[in-house]
Amino acid sequence: MLPDARRVAVAHLTEQEDWRPHYQAATTIREVFVNNRTMGHGPSAVVGAGQTAGVMAFDGSGNRSPLLWGSLAAVPLLGAVLIALLWGGHLAGERRRRRRFANARLQLARVVLELDT
Repeated sequence: MLPDARRVAVAHLTEQEDWRPHYQAATTIREVFVNNRTMGHGPSAVVGAGQTAGVMAFDGSGNRSPLLWGSLAAVPLLGAVLIALLWGGHLAGERRRRRRFANARLQLARVVLELDT
């Protein structure tokens, strides 16, 4: 059980800041969690409280464009694809080398057997 609203933790504030918006956000997040848990949502109650905290903490600054975040996520994806392609090329080269070596070993064995006979 979460502590009651009078004991909700408030972020450390400087003397210039007002504590009420932080207290309002903390109590709203707590109410969302308790309401969802009461309705029997279980783990979804935590997710709902987290989403509420995110919405209340977002002050409008920053970029929420999916285009920006999609392109930023695509950069590591492209790097991973490039590394996978290079690794695949290395594996193909290694297989070719082993195949050539196996063929050369077979030819050498044939020559040795021909000389023995």
